[in-house]
Amino acid sequence: MRVLPRLLTGVLFLFGFSAGLPGSALAQKVTNPHGNLKTACESCHISDSWIILKSPLVFDHNRETSYPLTGTHQSVSCMSCHRSLDFSRTEQNCKSCHEDIHRGTLGPSCEDCHETSVWGPLPPGKIYSIHQKGRFPLTGAHPSVNCSDCHTKSTQGVTFRVNHGLDCFSCHADDYARAADPDHRSLGFPRECLDCHSPFAWTPSSFNHSLTAFPLTGAHSFTTCSGCHTAKKYKGTPKDCYSCHESDYRTAKNPDHAAGNLPVDCQTCHTTQIWTPSLFNHAATRFPLTGAHSAVVCQDCHKSGQFAGTSTDCYSCHQTDYQTVSNPKHSLPEFPENCLICHTVNAWKPASFDHNKTKFPLTGSHISVDCKSCHTSGVYSGLATECAACHQKDATAATNPRHTSSAFNGTCSQCHTTLSWKPAEFNHSLTRFPLTGAHAPLDCESCHAGRSYVNLPGTTCFSCHADDYSSAQNPKHTPESFSQNCETCHTVVSWSPASFDHSKTKFPLTGSHASTDCAACHTNGVYTGLSTDCAACHQKDYDGTTNPKHTLPAFSALCQTCHSTTAWSPASFDHNKTAFPLTGGHVTVACADCHKNGQYTGISTDCYSCHTTDFNKAANHLTQGYPVACLSCHTTVAWKPSTYNNHNGWFPIYSGKHKPSVWSSKCATCHTVSTNFKVFVCTNCHEHTKTKMDSEHRNVSGYVWNSANCYSCHPDGNDAMF
Repeated sequence: MRVLPRLLTGVLFLFGFSAGLPGSALAQKVTNPHGNLKTACESCHISDSWIILKSPLVFDHNRETSYPLTGTHQSVSCMSCHRSLDFSRTEQNCKSCHEDIHRGTLGPSCEDCHETSVWGPLPPGKIYSIHQKGRFPLTGAHPSVNCSDCHTKSTQGVTFRVNHGLDCFSCHADDYARAADPDHRSLGFPRECLDCHSPFAWTPSSFNHSLTAFPLTGAHSFTTCSGCHTAKKYKGTPKDCYSCHESDYRTAKNPDHAAGNLPVDCQTCHTTQIWTPSLFNHAATRFPLTGAHSAVVCQDCHKSGQFAGTSTDCYSCHQTDYQTVSNPKHSLPEFPENCLICHTVNAWKPASFDHNKTKFPLTGSHISVDCKSCHTSGVYSGLATECAACHQKDATAATNPRHTSSAFNGTCSQCHTTLSWKPAEFNHSLTRFPLTGAHAPLDCESCHAGRSYVNLPGTTCFSCHADDYSSAQNPKHTPESFSQNCETCHTVVSWSPASFDHSKTKFPLTGSHASTDCAACHTNGVYTGLSTDCAACHQKDYDGTTNPKHTLPAFSALCQTCHSTTAWSPASFDHNKTAFPLTGGHVTVACADCHKNGQYTGISTDCYSCHTTDFNKAANHLTQGYPVACLSCHTTVAWKPSTYNNHNGWFPIYSGKHKPSVWSSKCATCHTVSTNFKVFVCTNCHEHTKTKMDSEHRNVSGYVWNSANCYSCHPDGNDAMF
């Protein structure tokens, strides 16, 4: 701190002051050389001499500034950092005082590596922790390597920018070039050192062959590198077995691989465990060995050591067996050369033919028939599968019924089975006319007269039962009335009793109609063209009804509006389905009370049309001009009591300042004209003197004291609407 007094002396001399002036005089004359420093002068200077500073200096750098002094900064003179004495412009970064000898290679923050307690050298632990945060963490033997081995020194200072890449080869190029076993450079080894070396040491090294396209298994695991990589060639080495085992392939004699043209895919028979013994998996070929083939020696099929192109067809090996067979003789043109149809791989004999796999499976008695019975003259192909081909004689001899007539089409299976020719049975269900009900036990000739089985009149009931139709009298079935569709009323169980399902017509029978005799509606035996309208049968009931009288124009002929099929009376009319549903007291009112003189149409639904007398009798209704909308005050339950509570739709008078206590529940309080309730006054209550309306509206533009103006601004009874 000795430099500061001298500097201050020079400063004062430049300003023309004597060192002997009192401190107060200096304070008045000298401009503050410390910039905008706000600390009191006496914090550092003494009053007797401005130049002399207090010792020790009482300025607290840690409390008064934003840059606390730590480490060796505490013993540095002020002028070392504040050279111009302007304390407000001093930089706080390290580089403003300390030259960066690393030329920016380690970033802008010195404190990442250095401390205020000591500038350098750094402790080893500090260096290691810094390096671990960088792009190249130190692992293996790297923590013990001298920094300068990787970070070279330049003439301008220490630089930590690595002048090569972060890969191993950038530092270990010499090791790569010197490697001789194997020679890395001449053999073109890849420069990814970590494939074989580790960061702990350059030697010993190891190569993981499993990471290549050729993992080492079996005996390969113990083979030396040079055993496969001859001439120390490591790139482009073939991966197929034959490239290494060609001599083994050519010297193999059992079988002779070369002479037999065996494939060079050694792994087909051999494994990496050992070359011999070997095993060929015939199941992996197109011809798996099964049955007796499993015990056959290879040469039996692979003649002359030929293994490739051997046929998998049975006939190619068993042609001699095929030619010598005489029972049946296979050499006939009809026999196929597909041996597997009858023979198996277990043995050539015994053989069996599965007739069920042909177009003619054997069933019933056919199973036990000798082959020659059908396959005459040794013919096994091209035979017909129709029954008649074998059973024509049986069909010709049949007389009950006679098969040779045009009635039979020669399809024996319609009546006969393979179990036996007799007994035979015809399944009528397969025809267009299945036999049901009484038809089932009938003798065939009952319908098939003259044993005629084709060209019958038809399958309709009428075709057989025309006589029954014509003779029916109750009712008479004449074509004018009844349809010839017999099943409409009759069943196959019997002709009678018969029943007609009226629900399937356009007029289902319900209620009393269900028990009504047919003739009651179908008079004169007429069953077609009848009307389904109620009036068609009930016109007399309609004309004779007097309570109410139906013949008036008011009543519709749609009887079902009030009546049901259960009975003509009692009748009921659902008024709720009209435009005027009955509610309240209307429900119990007699019809005639509203429907005067039997009038049921064109009646007004307005309350006043029926309650005119009640309206006229009511006090004040006429004199005060009450509206004729009765429902405003009255309900359908009763004329009295009545209430009007819809005033809120016009002007709220049931709450607030306008509640009934003000207007005493008398309409005349506001409606002064009893014959017209559209007329109202506000000024009876809101007088000039009483409420001081003029005073309250003194700031309201266009204010006029009259009822129409009051309502225009106060339609809801509250303060002004604006």
